[in-house]
Amino acid sequence: VAIDVSRTSLDHHRWLKEEYDLANLELHRLPIEDVSTLGGDFDLIVSSGVLHHLADPLVGMSALAEVLRPNGVIGIMLYAKYGRLGVEMLQGVFREMDLKQDQESVDRVREALAVLSMDHPVRSYLEIAPDLQFDAGLVDTFLHGRDRSYTVDECIALTEEAGLAFQDWLLKSPYYPHATGDTGFLAGVTALPERQQWSIMERINFRNGCHFFTACHPQRPKDTYVIDFSGDSFTRYVPEFRHECSLEGARLSRYDWSVDLNVDLLACAQQIDGERPVAEIVDMVNRRRKGAGPVALLSLDGARQAFRFLWELDFIAMGIRA
Repeated sequence: VAIDVSRTSLDHHRWLKEEYDLANLELHRLPIEDVSTLGGDFDLIVSSGVLHHLADPLVGMSALAEVLRPNGVIGIMLYAKYGRLGVEMLQGVFREMDLKQDQESVDRVREALAVLSMDHPVRSYLEIAPDLQFDAGLVDTFLHGRDRSYTVDECIALTEEAGLAFQDWLLKSPYYPHATGDTGFLAGVTALPERQQWSIMERINFRNGCHFFTACHPQRPKDTYVIDFSGDSFTRYVPEFRHECSLEGARLSRYDWSVDLNVDLLACAQQIDGERPVAEIVDMVNRRRKGAGPVALLSLDGARQAFRFLWELDFIAMGIRA
């Protein structure tokens, strides 16, 4: 089931439905606030780039929570405050110039972007927003007229005020300090509670233009969705490479960055197949090392550090076995 308030968007999705023979897809012209009128509930709800345009985002979030099944998940994308500071500066400029959502105004926006200095704060956002090459993207970003951006703390607050529990970030890398081998500032951040780490790191990794996170009902048991490396339960998780990740030699790559793996990281990565739990991978690594001569075995703490590193950098996802 898909809903939208835009007839143009729904017409495009009707074309896609016919093009790909999506016979089971229902399309409805409906605001999020009225989603309960569909008369159904859902295992998975995805709202990308909608709530931050509403007059009252909490009303929209609460409406989605009402139709989420007990063990369901909501995926939410909201604009990120610090990555959009340059956007908000230009939005103010264009409001003062009384620009509208018409072709002449879009042309003025393009002209403004063309004369910006290379160190203007909006430059970092332009690099991560490919939709700005289109008129519709320029209108949505600079001329929409109603949107707001969120900090980490505000994302969590919105979730909890809607009666939901915050689960996790879809992409984790911008929110963690990655303090391997660091004994200074980053190590200090790592020592803080996790949510405080997220709040600090979004102000360090300021290029993050949006937050994409998941949420669920608070009654859902946390051990069914929380990835916890503090104890030994992580050994039961099943690691799997994320989309477009590849291992060539000792270099692990995804579409937007890569790292050279040390001996322990490489040994673990080579055994990831989406089926083996961490405990089995550690056992396989150590059996191979025992047969290779005087090589240090992989300790539980070494495995913890290795898999947390790969998880926080978005190279792997962790599955939780029932």
